[in-house]
Amino acid sequence: MKMPKCVCPLCNKTNDLNRVITAQSNQNVIYKCLECDYTLRNIQVSKG
Repeated sequence: MKMPKCVCPLCNKTNDLNRVITAQSNQNVIYKCLECDYTLRNIQVSKG
C-alpha cells in the first residue's frame, strides 16, 4: 500500500504522511518536517 506524501512548505522535501503528522487526543494536528525541522502546530481539521 502506498502512503500519501506531505510536502514541507519551507524546504519542499516530501515524506510519508504517517512520518510527519501527529494527531493528539485533543484533536490538534502537528506537522514536523524530518529534513529541516519546520513545525506547524494546531492545524485545523474537520471531523468526519
